[in-house]
Amino acid sequence: MQAERTGESHRPAAQEQEKSQFEREQEEGRRVEAEQDAAEEAERVRCREKGRRAAAHASPIARAWLEDDHRPAIEEANSALDSLSEALQCNPSDAELWPLFGILMHMHRQLPLSSLLALRHAVELQPANALAYSELGVVAFDQLLFGDVTKMGEMARVAQRALVAVRQLQPRLVRPCPKFAPGHVRRALH
Repeated sequence: MQAERTGESHRPAAQEQEKSQFEREQEEGRRVEAEQDAAEEAERVRCREKGRRAAAHASPIARAWLEDDHRPAIEEANSALDSLSEALQCNPSDAELWPLFGILMHMHRQLPLSSLLALRHAVELQPANALAYSELGVVAFDQLLFGDVTKMGEMARVAQRALVAVRQLQPRLVRPCPKFAPGHVRRALH
């Protein structure tokens, strides 16, 4: 009988050890998970900061190009493109950076296809971005005029859709020109 009691007394102790080991493993798992969450959050913060700095660097360059037709120094534009590229690699869903990247790729590197892809991605991420649509239309129109003849139909459709989107998003930007009003056109044709 005493052997039974001794065996029974060892069972609760073994169960307690097993329970204690399980609790330690759970606690260790929670600690590791919390560390991973903290590291991921730190990486997100680092990426957001990198994106913020890239946008602050590239925005004045893009604005100068769009508003004043002013081309920056090659080093300055290259530096802005590099920081935008790094920030987009870190956070590819940053909707603020894609239009800037597309504008600089078009105006500085004169890579219209890269610019078109970046601007299309920008309007996918942010469908109400009139600037991205506007520049998409400009790049498509440039390609319509100077690009590959086999892509003219596609570029005409892209330019037209971009213009329609800009008109819908920013109607105050579109002012009818009296010279092209229906009556004037008919008179000019006769």
